Amino acid sequence: MKNNKKIVFFVDHKHRDLLSIIKICLILKKKKFKFKIYPQWDFEKINKFNPKLIVLGKNNIHDFEKIRWKLEDRKIISIPNENFHLRNIDKVIFPCDLNFYWNKNTLKQQIKIDGKKIVCGCPRTDFLKKINFKNNKCITFALPPTKSELKNKNELIKFSRNQGEKIVKGKNNILGIEDIPRGRNIAMDMIKWSEKLAVKYKKLTFILKVHPNDVIKYWLTYKKNNKIKNLKVMYGKNIYDLLKISKLHIAAEGCTTTFEAIESNVPTAEIVNNSKLTKKIFFNHQLNICKNKINNINDLEKLIMINKTIYFSSNKKNYIEYVKNNFYKIDGKRCYEYAENIEKFSNNIFDNFFLTNLKNVCINLIKINKANYWIFFLKLIIKKIIYKNISYPKFMHIKLSKQTRVDNSGKFDSRVTQKDISKMLKKFRVL
Repeated sequence: MKNNKKIVFFVDHKHRDLLSIIKICLILKKKKFKFKIYPQWDFEKINKFNPKLIVLGKNNIHDFEKIRWKLEDRKIISIPNENFHLRNIDKVIFPCDLNFYWNKNTLKQQIKIDGKKIVCGCPRTDFLKKINFKNNKCITFALPPTKSELKNKNELIKFSRNQGEKIVKGKNNILGIEDIPRGRNIAMDMIKWSEKLAVKYKKLTFILKVHPNDVIKYWLTYKKNNKIKNLKVMYGKNIYDLLKISKLHIAAEGCTTTFEAIESNVPTAEIVNNSKLTKKIFFNHQLNICKNKINNINDLEKLIMINKTIYFSSNKKNYIEYVKNNFYKIDGKRCYEYAENIEKFSNNIFDNFFLTNLKNVCINLIKINKANYWIFFLKLIIKKIIYKNISYPKFMHIKLSKQTRVDNSGKFDSRVTQKDISKMLKKFRVL
């Protein structure tokens, strides 16, 4: 019999999710839970800890691992690290047992999936703080992902087709071949404009923050070749590290950092690019939250020269609608609500026999009707019969360069370590 109070959390980007995950864990600890936090893909440690509950950052990832975990009578929970309400949403193939959502809209978009569904808001909003920006001297830019590794049109088309398999089809469907150039254009504007303005306004510091999902080899080269002393590149940090030094924050239109900056009391503006495509991706309340729009470098320079406080949103009604549609509620209690619901869920689950789990997995596979899932499933059954305790495959893409801390997928290492956890736990003493 497995202990229903043993839970493991797999963290994707430590600079985005670790703080809220640790707070949820500490609340669960008071409720007699035993927890472990591991980096994404480090699944081998499950065999040693043997948890009943496994928490992922999305409910549409690690399908093959989910098949294995369900056979092992484990329950899978998703606490989304991204759940912004867009017109498109990734399709869920193999469902989790408990699916959390930031808002009711994305829940409705996934209404047909199996498993329990609960709207709890965004746990990291518990850490939004008002910032006194008046004495800051940094102009900050939150860059959209550029997918710089996709160097030619054929690579872009191939990526777009692969993404299309994961996205719900419909008249508003956005493919990578449309969206990626939009992000690249905005990022290139941010670079070009910040270079010109940094030379002109030498008493200000201009900071380009790389998107956490971006391959950053391009940016490492840029950083190395950059000769402008007051133009910096930031990566491996969370958005709050950026906002607390910001005098004016610049984002791509529709970016979540627009809201985070406004909520943190930081003057904010958005760069507009391809408005027709932008309206296919975002809803009106997402595009109207910020009244400061930038179409060219002159618009940006005017905002930099303004010394008085800039109004952050178009009106209160837009802001309330934005919060409701994307974050449900912001009250500093979201982590507590996640923990409460996890405890309730754990109190209502029971051990199943292997044959029951086998039957449930087969039912899901019949619904999915994909040959590669069946092949994996049959191989897994044979291995379990022969070896009983089988190891997880080694995921080679997490090899890390000691010099640059970039893994061989091209991303900056965001995996959580024991040192990171200890550091965050100490941080809670002063929160």
